[in-house]
Amino acid sequence: LWNLAERLLAKGDAGNYNQAIMELGATVCTPRSPNCPACPLSELCAAFKTGTPEALPFKAPQKKRPHHILGVGIVWRDHELLIARRPETGLLGGLWEFPAIRQHPGETLQACCLRGIREETGITVAVQDRFRTVKHAFTHFSVTMHAFQCTYQSGTAHPLTCSDVRWVPPGELTDLAFSRANRKLIDFLLKDQQSDLFE
Repeated sequence: LWNLAERLLAKGDAGNYNQAIMELGATVCTPRSPNCPACPLSELCAAFKTGTPEALPFKAPQKKRPHHILGVGIVWRDHELLIARRPETGLLGGLWEFPAIRQHPGETLQACCLRGIREETGITVAVQDRFRTVKHAFTHFSVTMHAFQCTYQSGTAHPLTCSDVRWVPPGELTDLAFSRANRKLIDFLLKDQQSDLFE
C-alpha cells in the first residue's frame, strides 16, 4: 500500500493530492449516493465496475457486546469492610474492589456473592440484604453488579485469586484506588452512613 501510494503521489505536491482525495470523498464518492458519472476515477474503480458502488464498503454487523452479571460482597467485620486488590496484570490490574465474581447459569445472586467471597478470600460470610445494583459499561463489555451486605462469620482472609486483601474502615476507602464501578458503591456506602448520623 505504501509503494502504491508513492506511485500515485506527485512528488512535492502531497498537500494538493491529499486535499483532492478528501474533497473527492466528501463531494463525489459518498457512502450513500456516490456520483459516479462525475468521478474522474470511475474507470479505475472496482466498486463502479460491480454496478452497485453504493453497496461498498461492506460494513460487517456490529458484534453484540457481552454483558456479565456479578455478585458483589460488602463484607462487614465489626466496623471494617473487606476489600481485595485485583492481580497486577489484566483488566483493572492493581485496583481495589469489593470481592466479586460472575454469576453462573442457574445460580442465585446470593449464592454467587457467597461463592465469590469464598473463592477470592477464603472466608465464610452470611449474606444479608441486597445493598445496591450498579450498571457499568467498559469498552468491550458491560456489567451489572448486584452488591449484598454481608456479615463476616469465620476464617482468615487470604488473597487466593486476588493480589492482596484488607479490612478497612469505610472512611479509608476514598484513599485507595478503586475502579469507577466500585466507586459508585463506595459513594452509596458513605452517603448511607452520613444519613444514619443525622437520623
